[in-house]
Amino acid sequence: MKVRQRRRFHSALGSPRAFFLCRYNRIVAAVLEFEGISKRYRSFLGREHWALSDFSLKMERGEIVGFLGPNGAGKTTAIHIALGLAWPTAGHGTLLGQVFGAVSSRRKLGFLGMLQRVGIAQALINDPELLILDEPTSALDPLSRLKVRELLLQHRTGGKSIFLSSHQLSEVERICDRVIFVQKGRVIASGRTQDLLKESDEFEITASGLRSAPPETRNSHTENGHLVFSTTAAQQRSAIEQVWSAGGTVISVVPKTRTMEELFVELMTNSESGRRKPQ
Repeated sequence: MKVRQRRRFHSALGSPRAFFLCRYNRIVAAVLEFEGISKRYRSFLGREHWALSDFSLKMERGEIVGFLGPNGAGKTTAIHIALGLAWPTAGHGTLLGQVFGAVSSRRKLGFLGMLQRVGIAQALINDPELLILDEPTSALDPLSRLKVRELLLQHRTGGKSIFLSSHQLSEVERICDRVIFVQKGRVIASGRTQDLLKESDEFEITASGLRSAPPETRNSHTENGHLVFSTTAAQQRSAIEQVWSAGGTVISVVPKTRTMEELFVELMTNSESGRRKPQ
């Protein structure tokens, strides 16, 4: 009779449960994660500059994430740390389940900065799990930009992840699932693109058969022969009832949205004003 031998685990692996949990965590781990990372530079004169300060973000598998901020916000520093080209002063992070700088994770990574469409195509040949792009469409004409967009969307459809740093805000708005805004080395806002662009308390109503918009509404104008105006969530029902009472027809009621450029300017302006000390 054969005696089934029990599998032994090396003491360094801990218990069998801990071993399998470790394997599981590597499978479901974020493709890119910064946890409380700070990066300090010192000039020859001894002056200190903090490029990143308590910087944290997390990126899941199978999504395109836009990484936005003005020049000098810390975007390039963050990317260099993720690639193992620079080391943080404090904090830690992982790339594809491995600590920053691990050789094994680099083999599954594609990285490009300011290159043409052919360069992006070459970066996708090895089918990387994570593609990090730094201003990939800045020097491209509109047609080439469209083709790059299609390549990136196809890559995401295949379950891959893309981390996109760009000043082309309209491109970010079109293809990114989530957006992260950084200013002065800190994340100041993040979220799903559609949620960030939605103005929570504003609705746009399109109606026909009216000569003027109901009272207490604003931004009224004509589009394709229909009257379009804005109202708050609290006044939405009242505005619709007034349209009906005036013999008009409500064609649509949609949440009012803003562009990525408008959101960017608003966040950066508010961030700067919040940092100013009172006189």
